[in-house]
Amino acid sequence: MSLNLILAIVVGCIFFVCIVVFAIALIYGATHQYVCFDEAFEPHGFTGENFSGFGRRYTGEVSGREASCLFPPRHRYPMKFDMSLSANHRVKVSLGASRPLLTERAWKKLDGPVPGLEDARVFTDDPGRARAVLKGRALDAARRLLFADMMRKEQSRELYLRSGEVLLRRVPPQSGYNRIGVVTAQDVQGWYADLLILAEAAEAI
Repeated sequence: MSLNLILAIVVGCIFFVCIVVFAIALIYGATHQYVCFDEAFEPHGFTGENFSGFGRRYTGEVSGREASCLFPPRHRYPMKFDMSLSANHRVKVSLGASRPLLTERAWKKLDGPVPGLEDARVFTDDPGRARAVLKGRALDAARRLLFADMMRKEQSRELYLRSGEVLLRRVPPQSGYNRIGVVTAQDVQGWYADLLILAEAAEAI
């Protein structure tokens, strides 16, 4: 057996072992993350199911409204997850601080800061209604959803009031093995409580 053949076999074996180790790590990481997600969502009546391979989707109800949360597969870039709550409102608003928003091309940037949300960029199809929504308890809820607990070192957060839903998008760091981090039942309760406050405020305008 020639030396070149032996080297080829060794390199092939090393490559195969690396692929197997990577696959095992990916499956273990996803499974471990699913357990954490299940423990966070199931106490609130959400049902989890696999989504697009290694992703996870949760559906349930919050105060009689349809609620969902989508965690995309870990390998998808950019990594992000969306929490939504159904709502029936006429105003459309998008808020964020550190990256372009999905709707900023279609909607106009709000002239002047919103008191209490000076660090956020706000886009809307109706400036008067947007300012009417972002007051009182709804303003506090928006601030918590966008800025609370930033020790998680997320890349950004975005908040949307759009047709049929209120949606929070969280974009964790795009590097590191466990990029989303730990999500607790208390986190889920708080996030959806604030989304509910915003939904009710938007519907009241």
